[in-house]
Amino acid sequence: MLGSPKNLADKATDLAREHSEVLGQGLEKVGDVVDDRTDGKYSGQIDTGVEKAKDFLRHLDGEQKPAGQGRKSLPRGTVDRTAIELDDGRTGRGRQR
Repeated sequence: MLGSPKNLADKATDLAREHSEVLGQGLEKVGDVVDDRTDGKYSGQIDTGVEKAKDFLRHLDGEQKPAGQGRKSLPRGTVDRTAIELDDGRTGRGRQR
């Protein structure tokens, strides 16, 4: 038997901590492959995703994030009204908590 989901999650977290450097290199390589396959059309989004994933790995290692990075915390039930510009020029709105 595989054990409880909590034990599996703890084991996965421990493995990610132990191998965060290799995982970070793998994320870079995957990002490069996806960027090549999409002919650079989504380079910005791919780079952002890779960096966020690497930040998550750094967080597992106990490193602190630089000030001002990460999501701002919203009280439950409120809506982030910050406008964002989408790639096609439209304006979107943030998520509800």
